[in-house]
Amino acid sequence: MSSSILDFQCALKAVNGNKQLANDLLATLLKQLDDYKNSIQSSLTRFEKQQLQDTIHKINGAMRYVGAPTLAEKVAELDGEILSMADRQLSDKITEVLAEIDKIIKLGSYPE
Repeated sequence: MSSSILDFQCALKAVNGNKQLANDLLATLLKQLDDYKNSIQSSLTRFEKQQLQDTIHKINGAMRYVGAPTLAEKVAELDGEILSMADRQLSDKITEVLAEIDKIIKLGSYPE
């Protein structure tokens, strides 16, 4: 089954069909997501766009292997554009990213 939150088939394709690796990579990401969220929120509050850019870039890299299409799309849109975005536009986009992160955390594993 595929989902716009977590898509196991997409993850399998990214890791050449290695189910264990796909699950391990997701488990690793899940351990990091709270830290990423905290970093994003802190950077946004303190208007530290470079730190925010660094965190979004890390998430964007992880998305290549995890199979989280909606989050991947949202961070790819932001990666590289954060420094030039207006604060209001950036805040709106970050709200969307944080909502997707929360969905992944809540789901916690690939759908059966």
